Amino acid sequence: MNIDIKSVLYFIILNNVFIVFLFAYFVLNKKIHQWFLNYYLVGFLFQTLALVGIILRNQLPPEISIHGSHLLLMVGCALRTFSILSYDSKFRIKTFWLFGLAVLVFGTLIVIFANNNYYLSLIQTISSVFFYGVGGVILLFRKEKYKFLYLVAITQLLFTFFQVFRLIAIYKTGVDYNFYQAAQLDAKLYIMVSSLFLNIPNLGILFLMLEMDARTISEKNSIIENERQQLAIANHTKDKFFSIIAHDLRGPISSMISMFDVIHENFKEQINDDLQKPLKALNTTSQQTLALLENLLTWS
Repeated sequence: MNIDIKSVLYFIILNNVFIVFLFAYFVLNKKIHQWFLNYYLVGFLFQTLALVGIILRNQLPPEISIHGSHLLLMVGCALRTFSILSYDSKFRIKTFWLFGLAVLVFGTLIVIFANNNYYLSLIQTISSVFFYGVGGVILLFRKEKYKFLYLVAITQLLFTFFQVFRLIAIYKTGVDYNFYQAAQLDAKLYIMVSSLFLNIPNLGILFLMLEMDARTISEKNSIIENERQQLAIANHTKDKFFSIIAHDLRGPISSMISMFDVIHENFKEQINDDLQKPLKALNTTSQQTLALLENLLTWS
């Protein structure tokens, strides 16, 4: 393998390590513990190990450097795409089985054609087109309107188109195609473009998490404000209700007190002591009730 391609691969590995630390910091700092982020990081780790296997191609057995590297690349691609589709923490069982079946089919083909660079490159490219293309289309037509979700979707679709053109180039080159030869027209270009297009979703997912958090906080604040307004209306209605009751009851009770006063002043000589005590108690109770109503009116 040409040293220039190795240098690019080393750079991508270092970049992947940086992304892993960035995700770890984001998860710990924001205290976000979502299962799909674990899937994403595992897929990222698989693809990083695959790049290490490609670099050590001449030092490792073919079963590890060729079979293992391409399998890890393909499975890592599937895991990362599935985790992106699960950004809302909903486990979509149909997508899971679709991707699982695709992994089984592409994995079998990689094992069968592991010793043929031409067919191996075709299979690897077709698997990338499938996973990133399906993932991009699904994300693009999601009902949720997140701007960073569209960024991730469009990036994946652009990378899919690039892979389609690369697939055509591999097919035109024919059986002589060998990715590991620096003279091949797309080797270094493919690595650099892949690094660029696959890094944008990394940042897109992080910003998508922040955007989702901001929207969740905004929605909760809106609910709290709505409940506050409803509570204020309920309190106003309650106060008005108390005011009406107190106002309507004050007149009759005041009349009762006046009547008791008239009876006490004009007929106290004619009323015996046994009847005067209850009348006095009723008069006192009426005055206390009126005072209570006055306080209720003042409070309301």
